[in-house]
Amino acid sequence: ESERIEGGFLAELLSFSMDNHLVKLNTDSWASGAIRLADILDRSGKPKEAATWLRRMLAEFDSDKSDKWQRLRDRLAALQKEHPELTLIEEAGAKFDCKPALVIASDDQRLAAVGLANARFRRLVLLEKGKAIVYSSGDEYGVIRLSSGDGATPTIQPARITLGLLSNKGWINEENDRGPAVTARGKDIYAGFIHAGLLVFKQDGQIRHMNESNGLAYDRIRSLEYLGNKLYAIIGAMTEDSGLMEVDPDTGASRILASTKSEDRKVEISGKHLSGIAADPVRGILWVLTAYDASGKGGVWPELYGYRPERSLFERIGNDALNRLIKSNNIGDTAQSLRRYGDSLLIWTGGGLGQYEIASSRATDLFRDTWRFPRDFNSRQCVLTSDGLVSTALGQLAVFQRRTKDPFLIPNTFFSKALNGKLEVRDLVLDKAGLYVLTPNALYLIPQIQ
Repeated sequence: ESERIEGGFLAELLSFSMDNHLVKLNTDSWASGAIRLADILDRSGKPKEAATWLRRMLAEFDSDKSDKWQRLRDRLAALQKEHPELTLIEEAGAKFDCKPALVIASDDQRLAAVGLANARFRRLVLLEKGKAIVYSSGDEYGVIRLSSGDGATPTIQPARITLGLLSNKGWINEENDRGPAVTARGKDIYAGFIHAGLLVFKQDGQIRHMNESNGLAYDRIRSLEYLGNKLYAIIGAMTEDSGLMEVDPDTGASRILASTKSEDRKVEISGKHLSGIAADPVRGILWVLTAYDASGKGGVWPELYGYRPERSLFERIGNDALNRLIKSNNIGDTAQSLRRYGDSLLIWTGGGLGQYEIASSRATDLFRDTWRFPRDFNSRQCVLTSDGLVSTALGQLAVFQRRTKDPFLIPNTFFSKALNGKLEVRDLVLDKAGLYVLTPNALYLIPQIQ
């Protein structure tokens, strides 16, 4: 009985630490806690849950190759040896025949030939023709442009600007580790940084740094979208302030449309923290998701808005099913909780994943109604496909298909450049060629996933 109580307490504590990015503050204690919980669950006849917790904790150590990471791997390996059925799910990728093809790696000779060796890949962005990887080398950033023919020599655009991103503030380090917010206009690439404004990589080779010192309204950029010849950015510091900024990429003019510091009652989202934006060029709408705010009496519930730039108007989406979905879960101030895929919006929360079909106004809780899957993934690492959904649940690439409740995991050994057998996904991007998977040292393509 005492172990059952201890296990319940540990599960709640670990979930809280993961949801609030506390694991890296004391990795040794959290790793030990996960191993202890796995031991309790295994002795209680719940080895599958034990393996899930170990994988969830391993996913938190995305930059840690320490003995703590190895202890978690060793405990998971011992669990799988004792319960072989826990390993079978990892072999399902072979049955699906979806082995990733390596597109380019950071140690590729084509990069070394143009003066770039062992850079860190941060984000992937699709262009009108081809694609581009935003990379970092120390404190400097640049882009690697890849043409449609993957065998062609890449074009490198180094910014040669030191951004000075390092800080002792935990939320800055957390968002720096994820990489900058990115978007594109034609073949121009825009990268927004949490503490350094915007880097603009023009198709003609020009590079521009926009920040407060040269006219940008605000430096802290956490999410970035392009719509109707304008850039839109969620700005602010996590949990401190939040707002929406509009930037004209041609003139450099910028203005803050809404902010938690504003009391403008004519702007519906003024005073509210934002948790995501998504451009919808077909409708000419910028979708805006607000966050749950517990600071006031009774709290302020999350809401979805459509912003129409030509009218400078925010319209709240008052759909009952949608409201039930977003009010039943905790949508935090992450700036990454909203993504658009075709005619659907994906809404990521601390307790689930929702899909809102725009044309039909149908809202679905994918956790409760469609699939069984864990909580350790985020909206940047989750994409809708023609047959279901792909995410980085369980520290691996998980494929969810509409005809099955449970996912299968693509083995990390399928990714030829995975370090120590560990997959660190920086971006999942779906294109007509298939699913691109970006890691810190390689870009892969899985053409079977459309």
